[in-house]
Amino acid sequence: AKSVTVKVRPLREVLAENVESKQTIHFLKVDAEGFEEGVIRGNDWKKYRPWIVVVEATLPLSTEKSFENWESLLLEADYLLAYADGLNRFYVASEKSSLLQHFKYPPNVFDDFALAALVESRARLHQTEEVVKSLNGTASSLRQQMSNLKAELNTCHDKKERELSLRHQMESSLSWKLTTPLRVLNPKRVIKPVVRALAARILKSPVFVSSFKPVLKRFPTLWVRLKDLLLFNHDLEHEPFEYLKVESKVIAFAKGPLRDQRGIGRVTREILRRLREKAISSETTVEERNSAVVFFSSIHWCPDRLPPNSTVMIHDVIPMIFPEIFPEVSEQWHSKYAPVAHQAKKIVTISETSAQDIAKHIGVPREKIKVIYNGVSTLPISETSKVELPSEPYFVFFGSHDYHKNVEVVLEAFSDPKLKGFHL
Repeated sequence: AKSVTVKVRPLREVLAENVESKQTIHFLKVDAEGFEEGVIRGNDWKKYRPWIVVVEATLPLSTEKSFENWESLLLEADYLLAYADGLNRFYVASEKSSLLQHFKYPPNVFDDFALAALVESRARLHQTEEVVKSLNGTASSLRQQMSNLKAELNTCHDKKERELSLRHQMESSLSWKLTTPLRVLNPKRVIKPVVRALAARILKSPVFVSSFKPVLKRFPTLWVRLKDLLLFNHDLEHEPFEYLKVESKVIAFAKGPLRDQRGIGRVTREILRRLREKAISSETTVEERNSAVVFFSSIHWCPDRLPPNSTVMIHDVIPMIFPEIFPEVSEQWHSKYAPVAHQAKKIVTISETSAQDIAKHIGVPREKIKVIYNGVSTLPISETSKVELPSEPYFVFFGSHDYHKNVEVVLEAFSDPKLKGFHL
């Protein structure tokens, strides 16, 4: 016997390398020929939680049970024993306990299954019948078939010869030799990244920022589309909706706002992240998609004609409240966004004040508007920041210097004698 040393790694490292962040693992099979305990101990069951875990529960090539040493690890990780078939034991994550009903009975006659040996026998019988059927032809028909095949082979040979001749002529031509660099440069892998890098530098350049960006900021949709075009962001969105089963509803989540570079994009990404966490499945039938609740996280990304059963999110209608400050945007709200809002089955907003403003300025019934308050998301924090904090007491204001951000209120607050000694 020869001893061979092999490198092993914990299961959590294998999953970290092959499973994307927040990706769902539906099924995990553990069959390690007696080393099942080591595999189970090597996973982070809080981070990686397959819906169903199947573990071989006998010693290799025997009926002797071997699950006593490792079953408690899965039970302590909040998994439920669902079923045992003599060789394997099936476990279901407690948060997916609704799946237990499918393990209530072993495979039985109502499943309409067939044993592998029977399937193989039927396949061999079918092959034999096909061979006998093919041999029922007369000798003359066989000769005719052989003659046809010979003629077809000759035709293919002649065609191949012509193709080789034409290819040789093409590759010997001057144009073919001159265009060789274009074939070597794969547009997807070479040209597109170069163009994207150049476009990114242009968009960040001081000349562009000072000259064009302020103009484009007044037309946010045009600004986003321009960046999408230059940076090829449109390649990222092939499907307009992502379908999710949440509780008893199927939601068709509009993915367009994910490309928005403003706060709308950040809010959209957070809403989608939380819906994915709450979803019981992302697999839907055609019937379920046809009856789905269509959700647009921003009215700015809605089509002019909404699908049936649409819900639209409107954060505020500030341009309609202050038309003298936002004349062009206010007109756009009246001409484009207000008609869209009237088509929506439901409108979602972030506060009672916004709900009243929407009802007043757009003219939709107040009972059509649902208030869902903003949540709180943890933002990424740099662990290597070299910014030195002031030694004196201070306040920090986060926000853009826009009229509706109420920066003046902050400045007025600092005239209060109580804040003397504090810095902004």
